Amino acid sequence: MTTGELPPGYQVNEVYGRGWQRGDRIGQAGWTTTAGAAGTTIGAEGVAVLDARTGAVTRLLDLGREDRAKGCCEVYGWTADGALLFHYDAGLARWRPETGAVDWVASDVPGRLSIAAR
Repeated sequence: MTTGELPPGYQVNEVYGRGWQRGDRIGQAGWTTTAGAAGTTIGAEGVAVLDARTGAVTRLLDLGREDRAKGCCEVYGWTADGALLFHYDAGLARWRPETGAVDWVASDVPGRLSIAAR
């Protein structure tokens, strides 16, 4: 994957789960790495927006490590106002890639979810 306009040192190494396309953007959960101090690499969970035409990562939400297992997060789709709905160990959240804002929808949501399509 290419990193588009991400800051130097950030990259998405793999994606997993279902990706959700809206126009020319795809919302996808994945495993990310960040270049740390003294040349170390730090792995973390993240949610990415990819350009559907080029595969470049255009936005990245770093969810951190926090002893999460790889594949802990799942994207549930796009909301009508252009945010990505995703689930991870802290609950259900909504991320607005254009502004970086994250809104908590529900906390402590265990297991798999079923979201009604609109």
